Amino acid sequence: MTNRERALKLAKGSFQQALVEGTAYLGGKGLRGKAKQYASSYYHSAYNFLLRLKEAGIPYRIEQGPRGGSFSSKLHILEEGSGNDDKS
Repeated sequence: MTNRERALKLAKGSFQQALVEGTAYLGGKGLRGKAKQYASSYYHSAYNFLLRLKEAGIPYRIEQGPRGGSFSSKLHILEEGSGNDDKS
């Protein structure tokens, strides 16, 4: 089982699955409609997901947004032997 598959099993809900798939941002950029009102909940959800990844020993990398902030940061799940196993 790959690290990506393991991460998807740990994901709770569609937002966390989208983080693994690379279609959502850690800080909530891209939230639309009513979801924008709950941006802090999405941020906490992402943080809790990162804690679960760390506890499970799944390596990941956080790509900061263009201005260096977390609002538009992306999550990248690393595979073993990728040479970049730093858990931010």
